[in-house]
Amino acid sequence: MLTTIILSLPLLLNPTLRQAGTLTIESNSRLYLEGTSNVTDFDCVCEQDLSDLHYEFIRESGKLSFHNTDLYIQSNSLDCGHNGMNRDMYQTLKADQYPSIRIELLNVYAPPPDFNNCVETKDIHVRLAHTIAGKRQVMTIPVQAENRGNHRYRFRSSYPVILSDFGLKMPSPMLGLVKVSDTITIHIDLWVSR
Repeated sequence: MLTTIILSLPLLLNPTLRQAGTLTIESNSRLYLEGTSNVTDFDCVCEQDLSDLHYEFIRESGKLSFHNTDLYIQSNSLDCGHNGMNRDMYQTLKADQYPSIRIELLNVYAPPPDFNNCVETKDIHVRLAHTIAGKRQVMTIPVQAENRGNHRYRFRSSYPVILSDFGLKMPSPMLGLVKVSDTITIHIDLWVSR
């Protein structure tokens, strides 16, 4: 879901004030959400092919401000490993009415100046908006950014999302005996190149 955030971080390395282009999400990238219930924990892995992301940004004081940099994740591309759990997740996300989740990259706050010359992990912050089931929420998330050389970068983040903030409610299977938490954790491990 949050690949848009991470994909644009390599652009911090270019000193040009205004830029547009495309980033490639490499096949070894992973995006999934994790949930809990009173019975068991579960993961829903994004099975969608995330190949290219088009971006536009303006470099401002200490940050990049993005425009028209959106990623759409098909709601039914989330695989929770079990048909019943998939059905419940799609129902929760209102996938019939809202077939995609929109992630807008808004701002990337600049990493330290030495990011271009190192391979160690740097902590940065990214501001984005999620639109799920027609409701939009803006948040800032922590991201670990790593320059892997040869215009390759790795970005990792894990952060909570409260489904009720989007007007969503997880179902209570088995006549309400199973209680699913309102908070899911989104995990991203993205490898990108430009």
